This record gives sequence, C-alpha cells and structure tokens, in this order.
Amino acid sequence: MIESLAPYPSRLTALAEFLEPPRVIVLRGPEPELSEWKRIADKTAGIHDLLFKLTREATDIPTSLHKPIRNTVNAYVYAGVNCLPEIVQIHDLTAIFSD
Repeated sequence: MIESLAPYPSRLTALAEFLEPPRVIVLRGPEPELSEWKRIADKTAGIHDLLFKLTREATDIPTSLHKPIRNTVNAYVYAGVNCLPEIVQIHDLTAIFSD
C-alpha cells in the first residue's frame, strides 16, 4: 500500500530547497528609490526567489547579507553558493528574473 505524502510537506519543501536552493536577492540603498526597486522586483520575482529590502537602519543582519549602502540602489543576487556581480540598474535586475 502506498502511503500518502500529505503528512510530509515540510520535508518535501526542505528536500526541494536542498536540491535547488532558492535565489536570494538583497536590495540596499537610499529611500525612496529602494522602495521603488522593491515594488518592481515584487512584480517580477519568481516563486522561488527570496527578496529582501534592507534599509540603512538594518544593522542586526547576518554577515553574509551585510552589503554596503551606496548613494544609489544596488541588488546582490545569490544563486546557490554563487554571488552574482552587483546590479546597479533596475532593468538588469528584472532581466535576472526572466531567466
């Protein structure tokens, strides 16, 4: 008899994320441009993308996500164990989501 997989959704999710880690996108920069990038990214990001908007006030964050705040908005994209080059144009970020 085949047992139902219904009791194991968190294990299946963990396995799926282990086999294909979600893409992590960190947005850093000044307001109000930061919120505009986040709004656009929210519309174009995929279901397996984890999107974080970190303001100047965000200080208690993991070292791996602590990126410098510049005078313009920047995006940092982590795909698995790889960190893509810093993205400085919103159209370059939306192009990443269409891949």
